[in-house]
Amino acid sequence: MPSPLREIAKRLMPASALSGLKKLHADYESRYPITRPSSAAGAERRHALVSYITAPFTIGPDDVRNTYFSNIGIARGIVAALNDMGYDVDIIEWSNDLFTPRKKYDLFFGHAGRNFERLATLLPPEAPRIYFSTGIYWRDWNAHEEARFQRIEETRGVRLPYDRWITESEEGANAAADGIICLGNQVAKDSYSKFPLVVNVNNATYFDDHYDTTKKDFEAARRNFFFFSSVGNVHKGLDLLLEAFTGLDAHLYVWQGASPEFHELYRKELETLPNIHWLGAGPTRSPKFYEMVDQCGYVIHASCAEGQPGSVLDAMHQGLVPVLSRENNLDVGDYGVMLEDCSVAHIAEIVQSLSERSAEWLETQSRRTREIALRDYSEEAFQRNIAAAIQTVITESRKGK
Repeated sequence: MPSPLREIAKRLMPASALSGLKKLHADYESRYPITRPSSAAGAERRHALVSYITAPFTIGPDDVRNTYFSNIGIARGIVAALNDMGYDVDIIEWSNDLFTPRKKYDLFFGHAGRNFERLATLLPPEAPRIYFSTGIYWRDWNAHEEARFQRIEETRGVRLPYDRWITESEEGANAAADGIICLGNQVAKDSYSKFPLVVNVNNATYFDDHYDTTKKDFEAARRNFFFFSSVGNVHKGLDLLLEAFTGLDAHLYVWQGASPEFHELYRKELETLPNIHWLGAGPTRSPKFYEMVDQCGYVIHASCAEGQPGSVLDAMHQGLVPVLSRENNLDVGDYGVMLEDCSVAHIAEIVQSLSERSAEWLETQSRRTREIALRDYSEEAFQRNIAAAIQTVITESRKGK
C-alpha cells in the first residue's frame, strides 16, 4: 500500500479494519512473485521459478544486509545465473504456501521442505526440479545437533532447547528433485549419497580491500582468536570454545548473541574470565568488525553441521587463518587448521599450539588465506559454479525425461 494511502487509512479506518486490510494486502502479495527478466539475447523466452528468499530483491541500497553474501548474495547469484542462461525468473519466499503458478515454468529451483513438493506437482513434468540446500542432509544435521545438546546435558546437567533444529522434513523434497545442489565440500555432498544426483558448490563472500590497506601486528594477533558466527550457540560450538579457552593464555573474542538459557548456563565464562571477551552480535564490515579482524590472527568455528558458514568466509577474506571442525565442510588446504575432533581438550591443545607460533608464520598463513578466499570463495566464483551446477542438473534430468 503506498504510504499516502496508508496514512489516510490510519485516520479513517478502525484498527480491526486496517488489520484486515493489511492481511488482504499481504495475501495478495503472496500470490504474485517478484520478477527479474533476462537480458540475454535469444528469441525463445524461458521461465524459471525460484522459491528461496525475496528480501535481496526488495531491500534498499543502504540496508546493512547488502554486505551479507549468505544468504543475500546467494539468492542474487542464483537469479543472475538463471538470467544469464536465458530465463526470466520469478522469485517467491520459500515459505509461501499461497502461491500458485499462473504460467508455464521451464525450471523450478526450490529450497526447504515446506513448499517444494507442493510446487513440484503443479509444474510441467518436463521442467527440471532442483532442490537447493544450504547445509548437509537434514537427518544428519539434526543428529549432529542432538549429540551436542546431549553433551551439555551430560556434563552440566541442563537440557537446553535446540537452536538450529530442522523442524520440517526435507525427505520428500529431496526425493522429488531431479537433482540437489548443496553448499559445501565433498563431505557435504556425500551426506546426500542416497540420492542419485548431487552437485556441491562453494559459498562465497563479497570483496573488500580492507586487508590490503591495513598493517597488522601479527605478533599481538597470534594469541587472539575470533569466534564470529550467526545464531545457534550450541550448534556453532560456542560452549566447547568457552570451556576450551578457560585457563589458557590465548584470548577468545565472541561475536555472537546468546540465548537467555545459554547465557545463564555460561554466564561465568562469558562475563568474568579475563581472556574471553563477549561482544554480542553485530553487522559485518562495521568499524567494530574491522577492529576485531585487525586484532585477531585466527577465526575459530567448532560447528556441528553446516553447508559452509559465511561468517568464516568473511573472516578468511580479512586474512584470519581458519581453525575449523570438519563439520564446517570447508577445506582448509595448506593455510588453515582442521580440528581432529571437537573435544574440549583437543581444542585447547590446538589453540595453545597456534598461539605459540611465530608472527612470521602467521603472516604467511594469513596472506595465503586471503589469496584462497579471493580465488575460490568470491562472488564471481559462486556465480560460475552455481550456473554450472544448474546446467548439470538440467542436462542429466533431460536424459530421464
